[in-house]
Formats: sequence, C-alpha cells, structure tokens
Amino acid sequence: SASDPEGKELRPSVIFNKLRMLFPQVPLEKDIRNQEDPMILIERPKSTLNHMTEALQRAGSGEEELLSPWKAAYSWYYRKKDHRLNMLVRGMNFTNRLEKLEVNLVKKLFQKTEGKDLTLSPSRLEKFGRCPFAHFVLYGLAPEERRIFEVAGREVGDVYHQCLMGLSESLTVEGMDITDEKSPWMNLTKEKCFEKVGALIDQIASEYKEGMLIQGQEERYRTSRMKDVCSKAAWVMVDHVQQGRIKKIYFEEGFGIGTGKKFPPVQVTIGDRVLSIEGKIDRVDVLPGGYVKVIDYKSGHERFDIEEAKAGWRLQLMLYLKAAIDGLEENGKEVKPAGVFYFEIADPLIDATALDKVTLQSKLETEIRKAFKLDGVLLDDPKAIEGMTGDFSGYSEILPIHRNKAGEVKGTTERKLLSEEEFFDLQNAVDQTVTELCTSLASGIIDIHPKKTKYETACKYCDYKSICNFELSFDGCSYDVVK
Repeated sequence: SASDPEGKELRPSVIFNKLRMLFPQVPLEKDIRNQEDPMILIERPKSTLNHMTEALQRAGSGEEELLSPWKAAYSWYYRKKDHRLNMLVRGMNFTNRLEKLEVNLVKKLFQKTEGKDLTLSPSRLEKFGRCPFAHFVLYGLAPEERRIFEVAGREVGDVYHQCLMGLSESLTVEGMDITDEKSPWMNLTKEKCFEKVGALIDQIASEYKEGMLIQGQEERYRTSRMKDVCSKAAWVMVDHVQQGRIKKIYFEEGFGIGTGKKFPPVQVTIGDRVLSIEGKIDRVDVLPGGYVKVIDYKSGHERFDIEEAKAGWRLQLMLYLKAAIDGLEENGKEVKPAGVFYFEIADPLIDATALDKVTLQSKLETEIRKAFKLDGVLLDDPKAIEGMTGDFSGYSEILPIHRNKAGEVKGTTERKLLSEEEFFDLQNAVDQTVTELCTSLASGIIDIHPKKTKYETACKYCDYKSICNFELSFDGCSYDVVK
C-alpha cells in the first residue's frame, strides 16, 4: 500500500470512495505518475526535471535501474547546460551528516557556569534522547521563540499546575498523615473542592502575566472553561487520595545540588566528569510500608510505555522516582518503588446520542473518572496496590488494573503490572540509557537522528524542521526506531 515519507499508510480520499459508489461502471486507471511509463512523464522541461529527479533517486538507492528515456532526458539537460541540472546534481550529492562538536565547544555551548559540572533537566535529556540536533539548536544555539500575547496550551498548563499545587498545599497539615481521618484531605466535599478551585483560578487569573486571562470576553470565557476542567480534575485527585492509604505527600519538590532541594541530583560519571540531572517533581507519595509513588501532572495526552522509557524517549518519570528514592534513603528510610504515573488533566468528550438526562449524568461521572485514571506502571505487590487504591473490585478507578473473579489483580493492558524483578530491570535499563545519552551529549554528538515510535516521530511537533532539512532520501538522515 502507498505510504507517506514517515511510513504511515495513505488511504484513498473519502470523496474518491463516494465517486466510486456513484459510478461503479467507470474503470479505474492509474494517474500518469503511477503508470510507470517515463514517456508519459517527459513533457515540459520543468515538470520533466521533477520526475527525472525521482527516477535518479530510485536508481541511486538501488530500487530500480535507470531507464533509457531518463538517460536521454539527462543528456538533453546536459547539452542545454541547464542550470537546474547543476542544482539537481548538488542535491543528489548532498549529505546531511554532521560532525561531532569539539569538547571545548561543548563546554562553551552547554556549560553555562564556568568551573561547574554540566547540569541537565530530565526534559532536556529527554529532548536529546529524542533528537540530538533538536537539543543542539534549543540549548546550544538557543534561538528565542517569538511569543504571542495569547492564552495557548502552555499557559493553560501553567494555570492547571498552579491550581492543583495550591489546593494540595492548603489541604496538607504538617505532621499529620494525609489519609488520617482528621486530615483536611479526608473531610473535603465535592462542593467545597469546586469552591476552593474557583477561588484559586480567580486569584491566579488576576495575577498571571499582567492579567492575560482577564483581558477580554474571550479570555474570561476561556478562564471559566479552565475553572470547570480544573475543578473536575481536582476532585478526582482528592477522591484518589481519599480511597488510598497515604502517609506523606511531597508537592513540587526540587532535586539537585544546593540549598532548598529536598532530594539529591541524579548523577552520571563520565570519565573524570560528573553530570548532574536536576529538576522538580510534581508529586511524591509515601505509602505505608515505605512504598514510593511518583505522579506527573500533564495537560497534554501522555501515555507511559516501557520500551519508550528504555529507549530514552520517555525518561522523566523514572528519573523522578530515582531521585525521590535516593533522597528518602539518605534520610535513613527504607523505601522501594510503588509506581510512576501520569495524571492527565483533560475534559472528556462523551457521545450523548440517545441518552436520557439520568443516564447521561451517570455516564458523565463514569467517563470523567476514566479520563483521569492514572497511566503508568506499578509494582505487583498487594501492600503497594492497597496503598494506592484501597479496596476495590472489578476495574480500579485509579490505576490501570482490575481484579478478576478469582481475586487476582491484573493489568488492564500488557506490562502495566510489574514484578519486583521486572521493575528493577526497568530502572536498570533506564539508568543505562541515561548514562549512554549523557556520554553522547558530553562528547558533542549533534546528529540529525530523530526517534520514531509506533505512534509518532520526534519531528511531529519540532520547531526546527526548517533548520535540519531532515529528509529520508538524504545521506545521513534516518529514524532511530523505538521497537
């Protein structure tokens, strides 16, 4: 079947299928480009050159032999001394391979503070893992984005994050277990939660970027929609806590070198150098028995995949977990991982066709809970699972697991529930990948070699596609496929 430059299947247009239904007797014919007859394609000089370029590329890659009509066409352009032929030849010989940066240049570009070791954030290392060249442009050349004064995805995410952090802090009492029966978390009602979120959003909106969220009617409407979505997310977050067994929660705690950091950095030794990975963790839950759970709040669609984590496409959660566990162990606590999860802040879309008001309300509640279910991997340990979900039957409303008729807990999909050995192997694999990525970064690698997963490529949302000239037909351009 036909495919696009990224390998995705191309399907016939809906209009084409409708025309076939209307005129079933009309015979199908290939267009002139797909009839594989060069004599049909050789017409005017400009269009012929385009088709000849494709034929030369296929011949150069060994896909097919260059047919005599194309050889004759090439000779014609050569005799005419057509300047476009020179451009074609230069393009055919173009290579997109990049040499490594010199070590001293790496230090000048990436080591901003003289005399200190290179420090990275998890998102930055993830950026390098997805495409070394994109990392080089963003953190080395450091072009400034022309920001527009508007409410976009980044601003919405900031507000959601600030609101959930503010609500969480207001419900936490120092020295009291989170799920103690006297804890504010356990006594908060849905109505009071919505009221608190509304007040927080109003406060944030009035202060955020010089009142960007209250400038006009459009912004005020968007703020009201954000209030609605964040209220639902906040209540589900509180409900998750109320169902679980949580002793302590750390909110937006930093890890790294320096005062004010709750957890230590993740350090990688490369020869005589030490690279430190520093950042901030949205939430760390400490459960009974010393189990540790990490949650990252996301306003975009994120799904945790083990192979993507091992390959360096998705590193943040596992790095957060490592930093949290190392920090808690340094304080003399015996801890072990319970799981790592994304909490997606989303507004679910529901098909209300043929539903009465009562049924719709019931389905709405169910779909909201599904939309906010945590996605990630967890330890297959009864104590850890009870600490995160409490008692449940059937499908959990909190985690990607279910309990079958025999009472056994299973993952809703493959490789969501890991044994202690599997979790340990995952952490070791990620640690090894982190070391490899840090070594490559420090050595000056800036290859145009984006990763490609089952669902997307690193180029999909890249701002630098016009700079790298990535094209699979160029020498030096290829995807690093995550299998």
